[in-house]
Amino acid sequence: MKEVYGESNLCRICNIKQILTYAKMKVQPVWIDEGYGGRLIAYYFIPETKAAWKYWLENKPVIEMTENNGPSARKEA
Repeated sequence: MKEVYGESNLCRICNIKQILTYAKMKVQPVWIDEGYGGRLIAYYFIPETKAAWKYWLENKPVIEMTENNGPSARKEA
């Protein structure tokens, strides 16, 4: 895969929400692998991801900090 696309032309994504967003935009990974403790890693050809990356930056899910999931809740647990 790296020989075909070049290592500098590939990006690795392991955020499942980002992978699903790319799939909805018809951007498919060139390779899927397992890593980081069994998590899914999708390898994308960077030139094909420009529009999807821009969309992701503008619309990515925001995690709202509450007393149940904020930093203080983690310290108490």
